[in-house]
Amino acid sequence: MFQEDDGKITRKERKAIRNHYSKSVHLLTEEDVDYIKDIRHMDNSLLNIRSYISQQEVSETDITNSIRTIKECNSSPKKYDSIIQRIESSLLESMGY
Repeated sequence: MFQEDDGKITRKERKAIRNHYSKSVHLLTEEDVDYIKDIRHMDNSLLNIRSYISQQEVSETDITNSIRTIKECNSSPKKYDSIIQRIESSLLESMGY
């Protein structure tokens, strides 16, 4: 979401990510944490995420939960709501929904 608006993740956006991560880290396995560390420097553009979804077995529930998580990180609804809607539509479309 943060990268999709202007191609960058600002300091404020990075802080929102860290805050959400710190609230959720207790729910993650060590393997999950390692995976997050591995992918955080990758190109996580919407196009690459769509490609990943088409190559992996990602369920509609996974997409729905991911969108819910994005919405929880959204501290600026006016700025990001349209981006979230575009991401959700694009990801569900990539799954054929």
